[in-house]
Amino acid sequence: AAGARAGAGRARGGGPLRITELLPDPEPPGSDGDFEWVELSDLGDEPAQLDGLVLRNNRAETALPERTLPPGASLVIAAPQASLPPGLAHVHALARAIGNRLGNAGDRLALVAADGTILDALSWGWHAAYDNPPLLAPGPGESLRRYFADDGSLLAMQIALAPSPDALEPPPAATEAAAAAAVGGVAVVAFAWQHVHAARG
Repeated sequence: AAGARAGAGRARGGGPLRITELLPDPEPPGSDGDFEWVELSDLGDEPAQLDGLVLRNNRAETALPERTLPPGASLVIAAPQASLPPGLAHVHALARAIGNRLGNAGDRLALVAADGTILDALSWGWHAAYDNPPLLAPGPGESLRRYFADDGSLLAMQIALAPSPDALEPPPAATEAAAAAAVGGVAVVAFAWQHVHAARG
């Protein structure tokens, strides 16, 4: 089921820590791994300890910094040449690309604890490792944004034409209406998929 692996894990010392937005296909053409970024958010009401956590895509890993993320805050994990708005409160700049670079047409990404527990994971485009069917792959310069309930369970996804790193966005009104009418999270995700796919033609 779509998003089936989301919502089970919690960061040490805090609430649900989730991958809330990512830019896998930056606008610069060619090898764009140095321009990518991933946003993590602490959805709980306690600080989350990030030390020991890694972002894993396929067989490569990127270690998170030894820092504490305040409740309700987001941290942007940014490749060396990522284009970010000035003055962001929480940014961790990397010396190299994230993992083995995020695939534009399809890939998977997991947030993994030191003991191997998957705290959150997603897959998009042609890759169905975690989401089946996989989430829609964003186009160049677009981000993939994910929305969660307070308990960390996945509600919906959206392709954002205007990415917003380090800014935890509320669900769109259409998604909120669908969530109220849906029986479970899978139905909400399916609605968001169809809605965004139709909007992009």
